[in-house]
Amino acid sequence: MPTFADRLRELRAGTGETQKQIADLLSIAERNYRRYEAGEVDPTASNACKLADHYDVSVDYLLGRRDSWLDAEGNIMTKTAHERQLLFARARNALAAMQTQSAANGVSEMTLDEINAEIAAARREIKGQ
Repeated sequence: MPTFADRLRELRAGTGETQKQIADLLSIAERNYRRYEAGEVDPTASNACKLADHYDVSVDYLLGRRDSWLDAEGNIMTKTAHERQLLFARARNALAAMQTQSAANGVSEMTLDEINAEIAAARREIKGQ
């Protein structure tokens, strides 16, 4: 069974965030956050909830008690489905950065709304499979 530390490392790696970024989110020192990922200490209930909300997973999933959870829209999520969501989020961030760069260079590209519409269409297609 995965541990809290395993799940935390996996989720953070999936988003490409740094330990410092997550420590800042929790308002704790980076060294204390590293101890979470090393399995040396457990988070407070408040920080466990913040992490679960940040990664859009349940606290039970984060703690390794369950392998699935309900997302904010009531869909049953599994690790595989969550990995797809993380990929979509990373793609959206990359596309938004490209759009910002293009706008700075005076090049007209897809709008963020068009990008989000494409991502939403891809999500619907995956859910239909």
